[in-house]
Amino acid sequence: MRFEYQEAKDLIRSVDQQTNVLQLLENAANMDSAAFDTHCLRLVHSLAEYVLACPLRKDVYHGPTGALRFGLFSGLFAFRVADQKIFTTGVGTEIRRQLDPQYRFAAFAACLGAIPALIHSNLEVRDATTDRVWHGFRHNAPLAQWLKESGAKSPYEIAWRKAPATTSPATVAVLATDVFGQGFWNTFDPGVTRAMYDALMPGDMRPGETPLTTTVREAQRLAREYELRAATRPYVGTEPPAGVSAESLAQAIADTAPTKANSDEAPPLADTGANSGGDPDPSPEPEKELSLYETLPAVLQQFFTAIRADDEYERLMQNIKATEAGIVVPIAALGRYGLSPTSVVEQLSTVGLVAAKEGRRIVLKHEAKALLERDQK
Repeated sequence: MRFEYQEAKDLIRSVDQQTNVLQLLENAANMDSAAFDTHCLRLVHSLAEYVLACPLRKDVYHGPTGALRFGLFSGLFAFRVADQKIFTTGVGTEIRRQLDPQYRFAAFAACLGAIPALIHSNLEVRDATTDRVWHGFRHNAPLAQWLKESGAKSPYEIAWRKAPATTSPATVAVLATDVFGQGFWNTFDPGVTRAMYDALMPGDMRPGETPLTTTVREAQRLAREYELRAATRPYVGTEPPAGVSAESLAQAIADTAPTKANSDEAPPLADTGANSGGDPDPSPEPEKELSLYETLPAVLQQFFTAIRADDEYERLMQNIKATEAGIVVPIAALGRYGLSPTSVVEQLSTVGLVAAKEGRRIVLKHEAKALLERDQK
């Protein structure tokens, strides 16, 4: 595959004209315009400088601008998935208010920062003029800068590797720095930065992983699925699928509703052999009756745990009233614990705890009272 040199800003404009992705990103980021330009757009332009029009993988996003589109789309999905996660527990409300926006942004940034390692693992890129081979461990690592070293904006040629090159977490982190730039994370909490670097290479779900890692994996999966669904004919990858558009991307984001796949549940246990034809257990243990708390998805368990740990718990409970209809809760109060109020209402509705919605309040069923009391689960 041969590509003529195009400026990064022109490639971004081309993708945006087709998908309106920058406006969707700004809406999802929930930042003011200045913060969006300083943080999100800065990384978008940095990623475009790094990858130019490179594809990403043989099986998906393997047309022109594939790597850039995967970074943008997975980052967009990351903001949506992050709205359904609780990143901080066991800390005060004020600290949570500072950290949660950082974690949301870190999920977006990790999706973009993961791209350089994927590119170098899957592709070999050559300067079509000098036949030099591009690699990431150099001073002018971004492809745009590297191609300009010869004094001209050279065309470049791409070949797929026969098998993806082995990549370690350390390599992924080093290459991601060329997208972030030196000092980019200086104003972020060190714990957020560590979690972001750990999330760059999510791999398969593993016990004890952070909510940020789970968010990045889910966002990447959704971005892959979107590209494949958008193909209205056999996916040949010579160009973006015909179904990739502003309308289809906006609809895909809107359809990303809370599901079990978005929770932090552990993977299924391995087969123990209980149904493999052996003798049954002569004295099976009676099943323990689960409390309401134990039946909730992990994200709601974390939500109610955060409420009970709130240093303003007493004042919060003064605004929550028990009535004949149920437990009346101001919707605005639900946004103090790492999830947006809308996401909390969706999650509570999904598990059947919402009795009614009354303007700016929701009415929870009476059994939810136990979830709010500090001395119970």
